[in-house]
Amino acid sequence: MIQSLLLTQNDVLQTIWRLHQRAYRVEANLIGFPELPPLIETIEKLARSKELFLGYVIEGEILGAAAYEWHDNNVTIARLIVDPDHFREGIGCALLKAVIVNTQSADQWFVSTAKKNAPAIKLYESYGFKVESERIVREGLTLVEFKKDKEIV
Repeated sequence: MIQSLLLTQNDVLQTIWRLHQRAYRVEANLIGFPELPPLIETIEKLARSKELFLGYVIEGEILGAAAYEWHDNNVTIARLIVDPDHFREGIGCALLKAVIVNTQSADQWFVSTAKKNAPAIKLYESYGFKVESERIVREGLTLVEFKKDKEIV
């Protein structure tokens, strides 16, 4: 189900970009901010991304994806997108968990979302992320930045 995705494969790149556009369009409508920055990202810019991608794949179809980057010994989750036709099926949870498991040597994880994106906030908090800060990106768009510390057993 969860597998690494390579954006160097054109079909994967095209699929991720279309999924990216569909998912962020739903978020833009949800939060009332139609100019959401990810919607402006071109496929060429996505292709140049240095992020590592994991996909939720069923029978060859990518239903969701998560992208993350390492910074020193910390991980920033840059994207968590799910096909709108498959919302509320546990795909976002599976992807978030997979990123954390695949990067378990990290000291901390960071992620951000729009302050008005209640479903994403609920998901991140359910995995132990705590609000670190808020910042206004543009009038009408406030991001909530979350941090999760490594659990020491």
